[in-house]
Amino acid sequence: MTAAKTEDTGPLNLAPSYRAAEAVIKDRAKSFYRAFSRLSEERFNAVAAVYAFCRYADDLVDDTGRRRPQAETEKLLDGLESAVLSLYGSQKKTAAAGNGTGTDREVRNELWWPAFSDTVHRFAIPKDGFLAQIRGQRLDLHFRDIRTGDELIEYCRLVAGSVGLMLAPVLADKAQAAQDGRFLCACENLGIGMQITNILRDVGEDILTRNRLYLPQNMMSRHNLTKHDIKNIADTSLKGNIEVPSNFRALWEQLAMLGNGFYTDCEKYLMYFQSSCRLSVAAASLIYHSIEDEVRKNGYNCFSKRCASSKLTKFKLIIKAKKIIRQTERLQAPKILKDG
Repeated sequence: MTAAKTEDTGPLNLAPSYRAAEAVIKDRAKSFYRAFSRLSEERFNAVAAVYAFCRYADDLVDDTGRRRPQAETEKLLDGLESAVLSLYGSQKKTAAAGNGTGTDREVRNELWWPAFSDTVHRFAIPKDGFLAQIRGQRLDLHFRDIRTGDELIEYCRLVAGSVGLMLAPVLADKAQAAQDGRFLCACENLGIGMQITNILRDVGEDILTRNRLYLPQNMMSRHNLTKHDIKNIADTSLKGNIEVPSNFRALWEQLAMLGNGFYTDCEKYLMYFQSSCRLSVAAASLIYHSIEDEVRKNGYNCFSKRCASSKLTKFKLIIKAKKIIRQTERLQAPKILKDG
């Protein structure tokens, strides 16, 4: 890794910072790590740095109550926002941000921050995705039950669609592709789809450990379910094997159907990704989506265990992803060359 100059610290060796970011993604997102470790070193390093930022923001909120009061987390999110804006020549005007001496400086002291700053500038990543992520974390910090499917999609857009927007410039084949609205929408939608899969996988964990339920209230009402009912199912599941009620299964499938549509655009825009990134993106999409099949195989028990795809399933899906890429390259390459 070559030395670089940043606004905050001057010339420095970025290798330790990138190693710190890699350690975060390797420890906290093993499937994500395996999927993107196939990238070139420069692009993988960038993915790791972006992930470290997202993990930091998410952990700030998840640690609230156990490690710090809500008001302190609010100040830390202010500091994170201010630190992000400083990379673009501006700063959040709040008392918490101060003049770069408060919580924003605390963020910039994180080991992964120099790598993150370098990645933002190296790949010209717009600030919108980072700020959307912070807004999404504020929703979790001040969580209230989600009322409708539209509210759920907006939440998923902020906390996960934003990741697609952050990574688009890193994974895109050309600068023009990274600015194409259709491609950006496909990246954002993939993040939304993956977040809905997360929600379907973690119903029990979310309600038992964080008292959060992301299932829309209007959908639950249609299936004669309440938050109290979901909590009871989760509590019962901890005591042993249970038969998940049919009305919950129907609700779960309705939400899965809602999420399916957000996965479909990915294949249409595979040629917009840099060639070394296509397999990582296609495989990650297929493998993540397959988690829903594992929940089904386990009788819709998303309460007492976290379902995951087996190594054999992942291997088969990687082969499937390679076939999809070959087909897409044959079908789309002539059209892209003509349009270009």
